[in-house]
Amino acid sequence: MQKVAPTAESFALPSTLSEMERGWRSLRGAPEQWAAWVGRIEPETMKSLFKTTLPADLFSAILKAVDMHLSLSDPARTLAIMRALTSAGRFTILVMCMDKADREAIDAIDIRLIEAQGRGEIEAGEDLAKLRKLYE
Repeated sequence: MQKVAPTAESFALPSTLSEMERGWRSLRGAPEQWAAWVGRIEPETMKSLFKTTLPADLFSAILKAVDMHLSLSDPARTLAIMRALTSAGRFTILVMCMDKADREAIDAIDIRLIEAQGRGEIEAGEDLAKLRKLYE
C-alpha cells in the first residue's frame, strides 16, 4: 500500500505553537507544501503564535519557506510575514544565533522585497531598510 504524502490543505491553520510545530514536522519533507501552509497563516496569527517564543528550527524553516517560495510569488505577504516574525519572543536572540543559511535567506528575501518595491508591488513608503536592520 502506497503512503499518501500530506499536503498543506490536509492541515487546519494553527491556533497554538504546538499545532504549528506539528504541521512543520508533518510537512517539512515537502517544502512546497510547507511553504503553501505557511503562506495561508495570517501574519497576525503568527504574532500571537510566537508571542512568547519561536523555536530556532521553526524560525529557520519559515525563513526558508519564505525565501524559496513565498517571496517569489507574493511580496506583500512576504513583507507581512517578515514583520510578524520580528514580534516573536526571543527574536533578538534568534537573529544573533542565525546560521549562514538563515542569513542567506534573509539577504535573498531583502533583495526580492526591494525589487518588488521598485516594480510598485510594495508601497514606496515602506521602510525596507528599517525592517532589514531588525534582522542584522
